[in-house]
Amino acid sequence: RVTDNCDVFIDNPEKLFCSQSLPFRMDWKINGSYTLPWAFRISTAYSAVNGYLITAGWNAPNAVIAPALGRDLSAGATQTKAIPLVEPNVRFGPYRHNFDVRFSRTFKLGESRGITANVDLYNTFNRSQVTGVNTTYTTVGTNNWLVPNTLNAPRGIQIGTQVQF
Repeated sequence: RVTDNCDVFIDNPEKLFCSQSLPFRMDWKINGSYTLPWAFRISTAYSAVNGYLITAGWNAPNAVIAPALGRDLSAGATQTKAIPLVEPNVRFGPYRHNFDVRFSRTFKLGESRGITANVDLYNTFNRSQVTGVNTTYTTVGTNNWLVPNTLNAPRGIQIGTQVQF
């Protein structure tokens, strides 16, 4: 996907990244199952998912912009303008790796009926992976740029049944 807004901006810092192309990035998934003795089945699913987008934006206050502009911003002296500092769609966090497991057993009840008991274990290795970061860059006070703000879900277990009739 390509986005080009270069004809829209005139003498504006946003013109720096006005032409952008989204790179091709693949997610990977593989799964399988194996039937064990006594009608037990084990299933696994592994996925490698694209990492988070790394950007940086600075909310420039009117006090910084007004001297160069020769006037206040259109919404007044308290307004800020978001200025991109890092080219978008170029830097990404690492891939996230997930591994899930299911144990199941089917109990037959007659010719065509049965009950399947399932135990699912999500995020089997309990990896605490970053799924999002703070993308706002600040010049005053504590700078929290690239500090993680979301993580993937912790290890989880789910017990369920499926009835066939």
